[in-house]
Amino acid sequence: MRTGKRGKLPHRLSVCVSIFDDQSLFDIAVQGGYLVPRPRLGQVPESMSPKAAENYFNELCQRSRDHGGELLALAIREFFHRDHVRYFPISSIGFYADPRVGFDPSDSVNARVDDGGENRIRGGLRPVNLLESILWIQAPYLE
Repeated sequence: MRTGKRGKLPHRLSVCVSIFDDQSLFDIAVQGGYLVPRPRLGQVPESMSPKAAENYFNELCQRSRDHGGELLALAIREFFHRDHVRYFPISSIGFYADPRVGFDPSDSVNARVDDGGENRIRGGLRPVNLLESILWIQAPYLE
């Protein structure tokens, strides 16, 4: 396989941090200050800057070092050129926003288990960064 700049792989890599809408993962993003502006009642979070997304990913990897998270982050840095990697917190269903009050950061999970044990979506579908992560990889070919 041919390598690119300074022996790094030439591929573009979208690193997708999935289940961004999970309350515990979302809380890490809020507490870490990765979301700008900080979400408030009524304001659905849009996403985060590319640098903040990278820092968020690295924090999650640090927290999961017992499960190989640090090794994954290291492999990405080792084998891919920095300009060819972009981090995306993603959610396929998005965050819940109460129709009466809007988004509440402390009650943001859009999927819940109902009384019958079935998974249900509480509100509308508002995917986060699914298309963006694909378009970023394709960008050089779309010019």
